[in-house]
Amino acid sequence: MKNNPRHWPTIEQCESSMFDMCDIGICVSCGSENEGREPDTEHGRCEYCGEHAVFGLEECATRGWIKLDAQIE
Repeated sequence: MKNNPRHWPTIEQCESSMFDMCDIGICVSCGSENEGREPDTEHGRCEYCGEHAVFGLEECATRGWIKLDAQIE
């Protein structure tokens, strides 16, 4: 999972987090949004699946884990 998350956040989620001032983390295991996460969160516990796979959106961007429109299935 470290180098290949199953669920990447979208650019829209990142923009929303930045401009709406909401602290959202994305579980790269199940894809759920977890509120109340710092932008640099790494390996936080997911409220939904229980995995330690929640990353803040800033951390996802730093790692290059942002899904661009061209990558959407």
